[in-house]
Amino acid sequence: MKAIIIIAFFGSLFVRAQNTVQELLADPGKYHGQVVTVKGYFINEFENISFWDSKADEKKFKVENSLWVGSFSKDVKYLDEKGNLTEPFSLRSQVVFTATFYCKPDTRGNKGYGHFNVWPGELGNVSVIQKVK
Repeated sequence: MKAIIIIAFFGSLFVRAQNTVQELLADPGKYHGQVVTVKGYFINEFENISFWDSKADEKKFKVENSLWVGSFSKDVKYLDEKGNLTEPFSLRSQVVFTATFYCKPDTRGNKGYGHFNVWPGELGNVSVIQKVK
């Protein structure tokens, strides 16, 4: 398993992404139930709270190549590009998430995750969201 690296530097936090959505989906059994740090494009809109490798992937809307975002920690930290704590930002953003990864088969007995259970995996208990350029 890849390590999550969070570096404190002069009062700022920096989160270094260790996985892509495609890496998680390519070997879901390896990462199921593990805390991961992943860089991607986050969408938060009606019936679509999802995470993609890129904005271009989201535009194609192939949900088999994305993850549902299921829950956020009550203490979720929002960081700007420099690692400073900030307020929540745009709902369509390139970000780094630190979260727990869940994959098919869903342990709750469903066929998938998210709206109509169509997403192949889920990021849950998101604890850090860092905006990236």
